Amino acid sequence: MTPPRARLPVLISEGSGDGRPRRHEQAIRAALGVRYDVDITYAPDLDTLLRALAAEIAAATPTVVVGGGDGTVHHAVNLIGDSPVTLAPLPFGTGNDFCRSLHLAPGLSLALEALARGTTRRVDVLEIVRRRVVTMAGLGVVSRSALQVGRLARPGRASRRIVRALGSFAYLGAAGARLLFEPKLARHAIVRWRPSADEAWQTAEGRYYGIFLASRPTLGAGLRLPLTVDADDGRFEVVLVEKRPRVSVALNLPKLRSGAHLPDHLLSIHHAVATEIQWDGGSPIVGDGEDLGEASTIAARVLPRALSVIFGGS
Repeated sequence: MTPPRARLPVLISEGSGDGRPRRHEQAIRAALGVRYDVDITYAPDLDTLLRALAAEIAAATPTVVVGGGDGTVHHAVNLIGDSPVTLAPLPFGTGNDFCRSLHLAPGLSLALEALARGTTRRVDVLEIVRRRVVTMAGLGVVSRSALQVGRLARPGRASRRIVRALGSFAYLGAAGARLLFEPKLARHAIVRWRPSADEAWQTAEGRYYGIFLASRPTLGAGLRLPLTVDADDGRFEVVLVEKRPRVSVALNLPKLRSGAHLPDHLLSIHHAVATEIQWDGGSPIVGDGEDLGEASTIAARVLPRALSVIFGGS
């Protein structure tokens, strides 16, 4: 007798991406139906999706598929917390940077192939202002630009389709415009970081345009910082965007998209397991593209191997 297939809940945000996730249902069932009893739920809003996810967590469901963008994944990861649920993200969003870092994007086929194989991996998570972040957190021009693009890409906005079409250019344009035209952009900050649990704290002080706290190298719909970050190396990167001539910084931004070498003087990069930042005047904080509030004192730390995910790499 053939053993029964394991049930696999697939929770999909209807508002993610192009707003037409149902057109992928046949491909999902074809790829996963041999191994799983696929149970698809289309959530009209984030609250509905999170309620469905909470029910699966309470039922101790081993693996839950969540279809959406980085913001949807961000809220799912924070709901999962320390529970043993394995998260299988499907790249239905605008950026899908978390899926890219797990070799599950671009496109849906990579994620479905990985899920059909069932390869799992435990990956690191960044904790900042009591929130878990799986891609990047940012301050200064980093957060202001990301939040601006996020507002323009909200469901129901007339600009949403344009932002989706622009992809990473939307983020480059927002950051470039601020660098060229926003007054008093650079702010004084004191940044402390601990390279490892066995090493002493180190300090940098200066004026910076922004700061990245990166647990993955990708951001902004496929932009890539010049980082070597493994998914489970137990650290993140503190990336300081140095105060340099604005035109020079703006002209170098497209290199984040092309992969070309950035001048060494533009970014200061430090390995860390924890950091404490004093940002004069306060800054909005963004994590996975989500608004995490505003603060002048920011602490962050790595949570090693805190999340189980379906992984598309070797």
